[in-house]
Amino acid sequence: SGAPYYRDSSSSVYIYWDPDCNAGGQPARWIVHALAPSTTGALDLDGDGQCVLAAYIDSEDSSSPPLGMSTWQVFCDGSFTDNDLTLARPSPSPPPSPPAPPSPPLATVLPFVITGGCAALDGVEYAAAGYTASGAPYYRGSSSSSYIYWDPD
Repeated sequence: SGAPYYRDSSSSVYIYWDPDCNAGGQPARWIVHALAPSTTGALDLDGDGQCVLAAYIDSEDSSSPPLGMSTWQVFCDGSFTDNDLTLARPSPSPPPSPPAPPSPPLATVLPFVITGGCAALDGVEYAAAGYTASGAPYYRGSSSSSYIYWDPD
């Protein structure tokens, strides 16, 4: 039909405009259906020769389903009933976080020595050993298996 169609990203339910859902003279309408519409057909876009669908609203406007609150015919408990449905554009997603700045090469991260601590730490030289997930360098003691690192939490 050349009209846009929409699919719910979490289910496989489609909303599309069909100029005649059974190719037998039905009015043009926006349809909610579990089947994807034909992108090449002109009428009866689910190709079943019937108007078997979950919900619809008659509309000559093929540019978009009606936004805001409108009364749709919804198939509930074996028959179509009037239901006020609200269609709205989703809120835009926040922009992605900027990438972390690149970490400097470890060779440029200078070692340091702790003095004045208890015997286990006094005089131990700490050299850069890598980077944490937050991008901060961590250091390993040269004469022990102790590490020094920054914890953002």
